[in-house]
Amino acid sequence: MDRADALRTARELAQRNTWPPAGFDQAADFNGDQEAQNFIELEGGGKQELSRIVKEKIFALYTWRVRHSKKAIHTKRWFASRRTARRRDLRQASRPRKTGATKPVEEAQQIAEATAKRDWNIDFGRYRLIESQKM
Repeated sequence: MDRADALRTARELAQRNTWPPAGFDQAADFNGDQEAQNFIELEGGGKQELSRIVKEKIFALYTWRVRHSKKAIHTKRWFASRRTARRRDLRQASRPRKTGATKPVEEAQQIAEATAKRDWNIDFGRYRLIESQKM
């Protein structure tokens, strides 16, 4: 994935889901996760294990991060795109909103997992839930 592809993918995802802000500006940067690499190499099985994790596309060390923002509006959205892992992490920073009705934890988790499977091809069969938290 190059920069143009990361920007296009993030724009398409935002438009498909009608996420604010409309008419946003984009910025992108490319980074490696040195902390994860160090941990896996030193504590998680060594360089051989890191190679296996990257080869099997369990984790991508290098990612594009795309930010959508609009001047005078305090909404920003980041997309961390990992083409090889077919995954996009989303994070949003905005002004606090009024809270409304919430769903039970189990139902919210089912919705989140179904969306992640549909939109990002995440195979939850490869993982086990260690903990969950309600905020």
